Amino acid sequence: MLLTTLAAAIANPEAETFTETKAERQLRQVIFSSIEYANGSAHVGSGFKRAFGKSIDEQGFVLMSLSGAGATPEIFEGPANVRIRVARLSNSASMMLGYQWVAPGRVVMLAAGPESSRSQEIDDRGRPRWLPRRTGVKMIAEVWHEPRPRMMMQATAIYSSAQSSLWSRAAAGINLREGLFLGPEATVYLERDYREARIGMHLTGLAIGPLQLRISAGISGIAEQRGGYYVGLAGHFKR
Repeated sequence: MLLTTLAAAIANPEAETFTETKAERQLRQVIFSSIEYANGSAHVGSGFKRAFGKSIDEQGFVLMSLSGAGATPEIFEGPANVRIRVARLSNSASMMLGYQWVAPGRVVMLAAGPESSRSQEIDDRGRPRWLPRRTGVKMIAEVWHEPRPRMMMQATAIYSSAQSSLWSRAAAGINLREGLFLGPEATVYLERDYREARIGMHLTGLAIGPLQLRISAGISGIAEQRGGYYVGLAGHFKR
C-alpha cells in the first residue's frame, strides 16, 4: 500500500501538492463573531484572522479584520418635560497587520492598522444625526497563557485613535475538561467622557462541532450612572 501511494505521488506530483495546499488552507484562518448586551446597549462584532504561513496556530505574520456596530439608548427631554428614549447608532471597521509569537502554552499577538468609525448624536429635536466619519489607527495586543496544566490566563487591549477609546479585558480560568475553562473576567472601556467597568464570569471553549463558544455574564457599572448587568456570546471557528 505504501509503495503504491509513493508511486502514485511520483507519477502525479500535482495531485499531492493540491491535497497539501487544501489541508493547509483549512488551518490558515479563524473567523469570529460576538454579540453583547449591557445596560440597555447592544453591540455586535465580527472579523477574521488569517495567517501568512501554513497554519493559524504557528508563529508568523497575520492579517486581521475587525468590524462592529452598536446601539446605545439616550434619554431626550422634550417640551413639557416629555422624556423620549432614542437609540444612538455607531459602527467601525479596521484592517490590521500583525505578528504572533507561539510557544507551548502561550500565544502573544500584536497588530495595528487603519480604522474608519462613524457615530450618531441626538440633536435639539431628539433626532439621531450621523456625525462625519472619523479615521485613525487601531492597535491590538493579546496574550493567551497557560501557566499550569489546568489553568489559563488571557488579556486583550484594543486602542482606537478614531474613537479615542481604550478597551481591555483580563480573564482567568480553571480547566473543566479538555479545552473548556471557567473563571472570572474583568473589562474596562474608556472613551472621552464615558467610563464603563464590568466584572463577571466566563465559560470559554464550549464546542459545538467546529464552533468554539465563550459565554460571559456579570455586573456592569458606568461612571455617574446607575449600574446594571451584561451578557455576551462570542464564537469562532477555523477554516
